[in-house]
Amino acid sequence: TWGYKRAKMPVFKIIGVLIKTLFKPIIGFIHKKISSSYHPRLESFFYTIGKYTYRLHLRIQSAASKKDGAVVKIKEMERSKTVEYGTEFFFEYICIYGFVIVFSIDGMRKNIIASQRAKADINDIKRELEKLQEDRRSIQNDYDLITKSIDQADTELATKFKETETYLKGISAECAKLQEAVSIISKSKAHNIQTINLSLK
Repeated sequence: TWGYKRAKMPVFKIIGVLIKTLFKPIIGFIHKKISSSYHPRLESFFYTIGKYTYRLHLRIQSAASKKDGAVVKIKEMERSKTVEYGTEFFFEYICIYGFVIVFSIDGMRKNIIASQRAKADINDIKRELEKLQEDRRSIQNDYDLITKSIDQADTELATKFKETETYLKGISAECAKLQEAVSIISKSKAHNIQTINLSLK
């Protein structure tokens, strides 16, 4: 559709149409100046441009019409119309697209500056990221050292716990032996007392 084609129109064409609209009064003023007073150099300049561009335009039409089977008759324009055609062509195409090129170059320059700033920002972000990675590695090393120390402490505590458990088991065994000895002594003492009592009777 027409709206779709208009949406795809390049930006420089839109700018060209706007500048062409703005240049119409200037083109009319220059043409009136050339027509009202004789300026041989300007008239010759614009006449030459108009003549060759008009011929080129007719040749393009002729080549296109030959494909369609039609024939285009080439007719020369009057000198005043040729000068007007050359004036319009000069300002509409050369000046307008000159302005478009200048604006395009300025836009490219701004894009280059923006890309350079973006690259600088990216480099700053990379440096910050490298610092963060170094800090992360340092924190990771500290964490590994702390974990290693905790593991060593756990191992030492487990070893000491086993040693204490073994020691307590040994004390328990000795206590059992002492209790058994005390029991034997108590029985022996009781037996002796009983024997003494019997002998006294």
